[in-house]
Amino acid sequence: MESILYDVWLSQALPYGSAKIKDIKEMYGNIANFYNGGEYEWYLSGKLSAKDIAKLKNEPLNNAEKNINLAHKLGYKIISLFDGCYPKLLEEIYNPPGVLYVSGNVQILNEPLLLSVVGTRKASNFNIRSAYNISCTLASGGVVVVSGGAVGIDSAAHRGALSCGGKTILVLGCGINYPYLMYNKKLRDEISKSGAVISEFPPNYPCNRYTFPIRNRIISGISKGTVVIEAGEKSGSLITANCACEQNRDVFVFKGERGSYLPKGSMLLARDGAKMVSNAEDILNEYSNFLGADFKINNFENLKKDTYMEDDFLNEVKNEKIEVKENIKVKKSDVPEHLKEVYNEISKGKIHIDALSVNVHMPVFKLLPIITELELLGFIKAESGRTYSII
Repeated sequence: MESILYDVWLSQALPYGSAKIKDIKEMYGNIANFYNGGEYEWYLSGKLSAKDIAKLKNEPLNNAEKNINLAHKLGYKIISLFDGCYPKLLEEIYNPPGVLYVSGNVQILNEPLLLSVVGTRKASNFNIRSAYNISCTLASGGVVVVSGGAVGIDSAAHRGALSCGGKTILVLGCGINYPYLMYNKKLRDEISKSGAVISEFPPNYPCNRYTFPIRNRIISGISKGTVVIEAGEKSGSLITANCACEQNRDVFVFKGERGSYLPKGSMLLARDGAKMVSNAEDILNEYSNFLGADFKINNFENLKKDTYMEDDFLNEVKNEKIEVKENIKVKKSDVPEHLKEVYNEISKGKIHIDALSVNVHMPVFKLLPIITELELLGFIKAESGRTYSII
């Protein structure tokens, strides 16, 4: 427990979504050494501001111990960054979580092919059915389906994967034991049995206006690609898709019902180069090297006929209670100090990343992490053609 104790302490002391956790872990390896070095060592690291160090000093070690004991009591596993069972793809992103709490099968996090299926809560009946059916077929083809558990598209994706005996991962924007989505406890329990429910937040950590956008980088980061079924102009799935682009992951956009117009968010992604797909087979063909050349014969032909969404199931998904509103207006005064220069420039009006780079005298490769953090915290939004504006 001693090793994980210090990893949990660090993840709780620094802001969730911070890239500094990865920097410190790479530099010190064993966080116990970093902790025992104290304030002098923290300054010498060159990675931390005075505000960061104040947070480290004010975070009691026994808070981490309490959360570890609670997690173990509840049957959750805790894995830290660079552990052997930590998701390898997630390790690669700019700001991976320092620890992950897991309810379910840890091994599933490193299966050959994970794909996220995401979309709006207020989806059309056609797109909810499509999310269900696509996820069912993906799971039958050997894919682990990842989503965020919200009503609408996310819920349909999880259920579609489960319907054919497949595996799925639910990434929460709160602690696993926090009563969000608990009205749908049966679904969460099913996911834990065959797949995993995961979070970077301690077991009882509540959700708020920041936690969902921060969570979205994990959905995209753990996945080889992200499939956007339906995205409105201000959909949280746009943040997931933009994170996927910045993480060098594939992004797919579902074409939707023949003869209908793409939702505005989906259209923006398509204009920015996302691949258009009509069905699960279009997606699986992109990954045949992961799944083997005979995956069609082994899986598509053996799909159960009763897996496709029935009307009563559709009504259940459509009528699920929305417990948290994610799109809450944030205040300019809440912008962290190290992000203010870039935020202030974007607040002057919609701006292309190249122009932003010139105006703040910062190369694009250094600017991207700041933009990502502002997006994750809900202060700005990405628009078409690599332009950004405040929310």
